[in-house]
Amino acid sequence: MATTTKHEQTAKDLKASLDDIGDRFPVLSPDELFVMWFLRAYVTKSEARAAEAVSGGAQDKGGDAVFIDDAARSVFIVQGKYREQIAAKAEKRADVVSLAEIGQRVSESDNRLFQAFIEKTEGHVAEQLKLARRGVLKQGYRVWLYFATTGKVSEAPRKEAESLAKKASGEVTLDVIDGRRIIPMVRD
Repeated sequence: MATTTKHEQTAKDLKASLDDIGDRFPVLSPDELFVMWFLRAYVTKSEARAAEAVSGGAQDKGGDAVFIDDAARSVFIVQGKYREQIAAKAEKRADVVSLAEIGQRVSESDNRLFQAFIEKTEGHVAEQLKLARRGVLKQGYRVWLYFATTGKVSEAPRKEAESLAKKASGEVTLDVIDGRRIIPMVRD
């Protein structure tokens, strides 16, 4: 029973944090608010820069946020899934693996393959991915891929996505942060 109580309290605390962010950014959906919260908790202290990075939409290719940090010579790409219950819903394999594909494409030197990948991508996301790719190819930026969810991710899609990310050109690291790892982040 203690685990359920901890999960319920974490969900309640996270919802309160998202509601607080939502008061300042009312146009963002709950998933986008979660991605912004994650960026603030894991990547940047700047709320404004986190908000600018959020790019989720119907044609986002699985990249809900693209954050370029020139000082760190890094690109952070986040796919976020907000679930009201912590570690209750299993995420789809395709969602986890699609993030690894972004890492491969952003580090891809073949312009044709990259253009084909972003062809039907929403405008803001496409522009951010182009900028990210420029940093990776021309300045040696590292790519950090984060699949952040309050749900759960089984071992098979996690390993498959990590394996795909390792096959990318350049330095690409994928990290799956599911409900179990979100709990201490909310508590901090």
